Amino acid sequence: MPHPASRRRSVVRQVATALLAWAVLTAMVASVPGAAAVRPTDSPNRLDHPIVDLALLEASGPDDAPRLLVVDAIESLPGVFRIAILRRDGAWDVDAEMQVDLGVAGVTPWLVGLGPTRFAMLAVTSGAERTMIVGIQTDAGAGRADLAETGRQALTVAVDDAGAADVDGDGTAELVLGTARTTRTGGTCQGSTLRILDGSTLAPRMPTLELPARRLAAGVIGRWDDVPGDDLLACGSRGSIRDRLSAS
Repeated sequence: MPHPASRRRSVVRQVATALLAWAVLTAMVASVPGAAAVRPTDSPNRLDHPIVDLALLEASGPDDAPRLLVVDAIESLPGVFRIAILRRDGAWDVDAEMQVDLGVAGVTPWLVGLGPTRFAMLAVTSGAERTMIVGIQTDAGAGRADLAETGRQALTVAVDDAGAADVDGDGTAELVLGTARTTRTGGTCQGSTLRILDGSTLAPRMPTLELPARRLAAGVIGRWDDVPGDDLLACGSRGSIRDRLSAS
């Protein structure tokens, strides 16, 4: 039998090859003039179906088969997306699936990992100041559903970026949402906002952090001191100001 380390490397290569093929296919479709954004397929391999986003899950089962959480690119109904857990067993088969109704059509959802079995699915309404966030659990425990919705939050802002951070240092990640407003009044940038939501319930975890007259351009989350909690090191657009924003 192959050595466990060798088997793990083989699994990683299989997943990497599948993700690379999916990325190349997506780029090819996007680059063809006049081509439809997504097209259905009759392939029995579930990974061949159009996918808008996916995440790697922890392997499970006696064979340590890799698993993926995927979001279909084609809506079942307007605003309704199918999400599924896929397991590699020759082809990529469906372990569990569920429908998520985002309540609005024409959106492109994406995933943010909040832990080994917790995710947030976000969708920003095009042309409107609205973001829908849905919590997804991929392992609810023995005898319970493998896929379940854990909560949702509708924001009256268009979220530009999102990530996960252990803001309060309690060992669990929160959902961090960033909005960089570009509307200018009198030639002045209106600034940016950071929102922190609970990673399990998606309820607001702390007051919104306002950054007046500064537009966050890029940032990285990490820990640079002994204070519990992650910090954000961000670059602002006004004179390339670097703001170290303590999240704790």
